[in-house]
Amino acid sequence: MFGKRRATRAVVEEQTTVDDFVERSTVLHIVNQPLSAAEAFDVVEGVVGPYGRFPRLFLVLSGDVNPSGLATEWEFHYIFPEVHAEGIFTVRAGGSVIHPELREAITPYPAPGTPEHLMLASGGGYMSNIVETAWQARLERIAALPTPFRDSTIAVHELMKQATGFFAGGPMRLKGRTPPGVSAVWEASTAMEIVHTPFA
Repeated sequence: MFGKRRATRAVVEEQTTVDDFVERSTVLHIVNQPLSAAEAFDVVEGVVGPYGRFPRLFLVLSGDVNPSGLATEWEFHYIFPEVHAEGIFTVRAGGSVIHPELREAITPYPAPGTPEHLMLASGGGYMSNIVETAWQARLERIAALPTPFRDSTIAVHELMKQATGFFAGGPMRLKGRTPPGVSAVWEASTAMEIVHTPFA
C-alpha cells in the first residue's frame, strides 16, 4: 500500500543522483471536486522542483473524465535527467476521495534491487559507463511535453466532435503523449477508434 516503503527526501540541492525510492502523500487544501488537467498541473508544478533542476514532463494520464473534461485523478510522469530518476505525481480530488491529495513517487535509475543496480554496485567504473549509456539512451527516446498545454476541458470538447458517441461506451480517459515522429497530442480511445487533438 502506498506509503509503506520508507520515505526519504532523497534529493537536496547539492546532490547529483537519487539513491533511494521516495514516496509521499500530502493532503491538499483545495476544494474537493474533480479537476481539469491544468488545475491538477498547477498543483504538481509547485513540487517537482526539489527533485531536479530540469524536470521533463513526458506523459499525462487521467482517471475517468466527464464531458466537461474534469477528472478525479490525474497522473503526471516526469524524468529528471541530471539526477537519474523518474517520478509520478498523482493529484486526486472529488468523487470518492475523502480529502484531496498529492502523491509523489520517485524511482532512481537504476532502481535498487534491479540487475542494473546490482551490476553497478559491484562493477565499478566499467559498469557505471554501461548504466550511464543506457540512461542516456532512455533520455533520447523520451520527448518532453510542452508546457503550458491546452486544458482537458478544451481537449474533450474537440474529441467529442471527432468521435460519435464519445461517452456512449462508458467512462473515457485521456492520455497526453508524444507519438514517434509527430507533435504531442491528447489521445482517447473509443470502442471503434483512437482519436487525437493537439496537446498544446
